[in-house]
Amino acid sequence: MSPKVSVIILNYNRPQDTLECIASVLVSKTQGFSLEIMVIDNSENSDSFQIFKKHYPQLTLIKNESNLGYAEGNNVGIRRALASGADYVFVLNNDCIVEKDTILKLFEATNRFPDAAIVAPLVCFYDQRSRIDSCGTEMDWFRLRPKEVRYKERNDPAIPGVIDAPIIPGSALFLRKQVLQALGMFNLDFFLIHEDADLCLRSCEHGLKNLVITDAVVYHKVSRTLSAYPSLSIYYTIRNFLFLSGIHNGLKTKCVVYLGLLLHFLKKAATLSWDGAGRQRFRWFFLGVRDYFLNKKGKCSF
Repeated sequence: MSPKVSVIILNYNRPQDTLECIASVLVSKTQGFSLEIMVIDNSENSDSFQIFKKHYPQLTLIKNESNLGYAEGNNVGIRRALASGADYVFVLNNDCIVEKDTILKLFEATNRFPDAAIVAPLVCFYDQRSRIDSCGTEMDWFRLRPKEVRYKERNDPAIPGVIDAPIIPGSALFLRKQVLQALGMFNLDFFLIHEDADLCLRSCEHGLKNLVITDAVVYHKVSRTLSAYPSLSIYYTIRNFLFLSGIHNGLKTKCVVYLGLLLHFLKKAATLSWDGAGRQRFRWFFLGVRDYFLNKKGKCSF
């Protein structure tokens, strides 16, 4: 019996993006494995789920009763996939489309690199397909953000075929069943943003690798969902970065983070435009910092 790959696509109020994503996965090459597509709908008060049932009734479709965030929304799919016999899980953002051979190349890479916990494709921009969106990152703890590798560079044949990256953004992550059983799934405390970094750092702490396979490519529309909710993006980005630093760092690096936070806070206060939008951005940044120190995790309550 051939191995089974379950592709998990999480939708939140963007059914047309999800339909395009599904269409690209359906024409994927599948030599040596069977393919299951699972759509998890996190939408609230939308007709997304009915749209998916109309267009793709043959797929595994799951409607969550509420918005569970990126972390638990994908976990719902991962649990269902493993229960249905999946050997591999490919977590794919709904604002991505894949090349026909992307999933095949990731599947083959898991056999070539048995010490890899996570393999991922090169992510290029949807509207500038020769430009790189992501091929891995590492954390700049002082500046409170990931440090992108080759961001917006041209996808050049001279780029190494395999890149060992501490952190791989969660737009497209391919994992073995055994890795998920060993590391666990996405941490619900994050709800949204940096849960992918947490999973990757757990992988490194287990002595495993996270690899970008650069001849496997997806095209990313870049935060279509998050761009519609800029205040929440600010809140979760800073709050969850601080949680991430607390989980995975010792005292020395935590001190670096707090110094960076203080300087970042002062810079924001001094340079931010204090019109209505500026005050709102500062407010959500402050709320994220406050809730970190109050140890408020998961979905924000406002």
